Amino acid sequence: NFIYAPVASQEFCFQVLDSRNYSFERTYGNVHEGIEESKFPFLYTLNWNGSFADGLFNTRYSASMMQQANNKQMWYFALGNELNVGKVNTFLDFMYALQGLDRKSIMTDILNKGIENDGRTDYTAMHASYMSLVYKLNYRVVPKWNIFAKLMFETAGITKANELRDKGTYRTSYGYVGGVEYYPATTNLHFFLTYAGRAYDFDKRAKDLGWRGYSTNLVSLGFIYQLPMF
Repeated sequence: NFIYAPVASQEFCFQVLDSRNYSFERTYGNVHEGIEESKFPFLYTLNWNGSFADGLFNTRYSASMMQQANNKQMWYFALGNELNVGKVNTFLDFMYALQGLDRKSIMTDILNKGIENDGRTDYTAMHASYMSLVYKLNYRVVPKWNIFAKLMFETAGITKANELRDKGTYRTSYGYVGGVEYYPATTNLHFFLTYAGRAYDFDKRAKDLGWRGYSTNLVSLGFIYQLPMF
């Protein structure tokens, strides 16, 4: 990891690390014939962390390239933006990934649905693409009470057609979260009441494979306490 900070408010990072926590087979599953494990499965990342106007506006931008297998790479881009104005903290994040081999397995599951009925082999999807937009707003009403709302928009698809599947978006998902938090102390402990909803919509090409849209809802009541061990 190499870090260069020309001034206190600007930081540039370059990082190289091993891209796998497990074996090639466990990470990517059943890959197509001819795809070979990379001898150097590294992840390379360029990162810019910026702060402007004494923390009023902050950035965290990154671009990454991962060597998944021979001639199969993943490109990942993330743009994080944070704004702090008085009692309001808000951020907007954009994330986009192009995966030569489907590391998230979402598109693999979508494309292989019903595979047992047509005699094909269950392969890991290739040329998968994922895009996410996340927006969150925090409003600190008083020092001990915070209310928040969060919106999410995500797509999943493939960028290159093959003999069985068309390219394009297969699934679009939406998320919406809202809640209230109470902080009785300055650190370690807070209570929360949260509602979280998710909705999943499938394109016609996914519906032809047997997928149907659905939604989920969750209400959570609890607390988080960080043990001051160190």
